Amino acid sequence: MQEIVSDGGGKAQELWTLLPHLARLKREKGGPLEVEIKNEQGLVERVLPDTSVVRTTGLSYDGIQGLGLVRQMARENLGEALAITQWVQSFFGNGTMVGSILSYPDPLDEATKREILDQFTGKYQGPHQSFKALVLDGGGKLERGTADNKAAQTLELKTYAVQDVARWLNISPPFLMELSRATFTNITELGAWHVKYSLGPWFVEFEQAYTTRLFTAAELAKGYCVKFMPDALLRGAPKERAERHRIMLAAGVTTINEVRALEDLNPIGPEGDVHMVPVNTQPLEQAIKEPEKPPPTLPANVPEPAGANAPQDDKQNVEAIKLAMMPVFVDAATRVLRKEQAAVKRSMGRTYDKDKFSEWLDDFYIKHEVHIREAFVAPGNTMATCLGADVAWSAAHIIDAYVDEHIQESQSTLGGLDGWTIDRPGKVARQITDRIADAIVREEVQNETTT
Repeated sequence: MQEIVSDGGGKAQELWTLLPHLARLKREKGGPLEVEIKNEQGLVERVLPDTSVVRTTGLSYDGIQGLGLVRQMARENLGEALAITQWVQSFFGNGTMVGSILSYPDPLDEATKREILDQFTGKYQGPHQSFKALVLDGGGKLERGTADNKAAQTLELKTYAVQDVARWLNISPPFLMELSRATFTNITELGAWHVKYSLGPWFVEFEQAYTTRLFTAAELAKGYCVKFMPDALLRGAPKERAERHRIMLAAGVTTINEVRALEDLNPIGPEGDVHMVPVNTQPLEQAIKEPEKPPPTLPANVPEPAGANAPQDDKQNVEAIKLAMMPVFVDAATRVLRKEQAAVKRSMGRTYDKDKFSEWLDDFYIKHEVHIREAFVAPGNTMATCLGADVAWSAAHIIDAYVDEHIQESQSTLGGLDGWTIDRPGKVARQITDRIADAIVREEVQNETTT
């Protein structure tokens, strides 16, 4: 039982443990439930409303006042265990255990007794003098001493006492170090049984008590609650844990970082927070996204590019070449975005200072500009040639203009970083193909006008 210390707004700030023998539940006739707290002298110091304490009931007749396990329920059984312990102590403390008995038909005086005893122990006592031949004269006989039959039951009595206590505590005897029935094959199952059936009911009891008493109505509406995490108690052998992690990862239930946390390992960064699902282990966002429609194929009547001087006044041919080049630019855009996505995620995982991250971002994109140009200029020139542009024509000026727009969009959409490689490649491909085609068409028109 614990007293809740709240602030002015009703939020719990502290918990103070109340000694169970000094705190008692009571209810006046027709009144609310209260907690009466006494001092060591038995005098009532204060009375608290039941809502200002956190308590668990356990075994109870009415669901309110718990029953003391030792005082009220298991008193006789625990008393038996104590009686067995006292009996064993008394038996071995006061009993006389004799190993060998030498007897003679006629009475012996004390001097003769001591002489015979000294000779016997001197010649036959100890591990190095065992099994020697013995000669007794004067009618002497040697008898072996035996323990009382009850002594043979001492071990069983002690084991029974432990098992009896384990029943009342609802725990398996191995957890009281009584291992007579424990084996290498069942010890793991006993551990799981202990967590599920011994600790499990108490987990629920404490979770409900703390959740209902420590959170406000607004916090409960938001889903706040107290939850025990017994996974660490259920850790099996390394091979079993690895198999469980593999199944949970493949099903998309856990992430790499969550598995590493369970194994007390550091996270690998934001990229380790992505849920993966088949087929064959892909991001969850990609799995739930509608598949993109495949690009249309070139019409059968589209002629092969005729070279640098081929006429390009057929709009249908221009659109067909743009569609044919789309997959090339989509692939190039995906590679560019994937590279910068991975770099930004790594930096976010290492850098927590906003100013340092901004400085790193500026430096990164200065270097990344070169990679963007290299990815798009070559396919841009190929497309221009297919459209009939002069061999000296270059798409570099169009790509240079696009690079600045690309960097601005990336820096302004860091919040949607995970969706970069899903949404942007198609958009980028359409922008570049449209601009190259428009530039070629305009240049052809200008040349015809000049001529």
